[in-house]
Amino acid sequence: MIERLLIRSHKRKWSSFMNGDNEHKRLFFGLPVSSDIRQELTSLQPARGRSTRPIAPAQMHITLHFVGQADAGSLISAPGNLQEEAFTLDFQKLGYFGSARRGGILWIGFEEHPKLHRLHQRVGSGLRAAGLELDTRPFTPHVTLARCRPGAPAEVFESFLQQDLPALPPLSVSEVILYSSTTGPEGSVYQREYTWPLLRL
Repeated sequence: MIERLLIRSHKRKWSSFMNGDNEHKRLFFGLPVSSDIRQELTSLQPARGRSTRPIAPAQMHITLHFVGQADAGSLISAPGNLQEEAFTLDFQKLGYFGSARRGGILWIGFEEHPKLHRLHQRVGSGLRAAGLELDTRPFTPHVTLARCRPGAPAEVFESFLQQDLPALPPLSVSEVILYSSTTGPEGSVYQREYTWPLLRL
């Protein structure tokens, strides 16, 4: 199934090249979040204000690797043949990156899972072999729930962390997505470019 997908993807890449419509986009590899879980996560988001912007549910995801500006067609073979099994992730904690002074993001994270880290390493190895430079910071898998502008009140961060996690269902991970990102009036908008399904158990 994956081989057929790669063949179709290569045909699409070649067709785009021949038609002259290949273009560089802001790209990243990620994992989607199901619609039912996205709706439940909205209960944890802060209210929209001058200093906070909740992420639209349709844009929620887990980032595996950020690529930057690149031609999507050129990355089809980079991850290789992802012979990895599908798995589930359990939500564990709330956290944030940044600070009230500098601004940052509010997120929800997961319990450690070896299959997730192996998938991160597998995709990253393929991208590095293709000549891409990737972020070297430790991988902290999370779903971003809101963005805070510089100067946001410290209470925004504190009240977010003090929330009790609801009883969320496990997140099913069954595919890897190459997303493109564009900036609109309400923030970034993500679009699926290619999909690599994982092996069903």
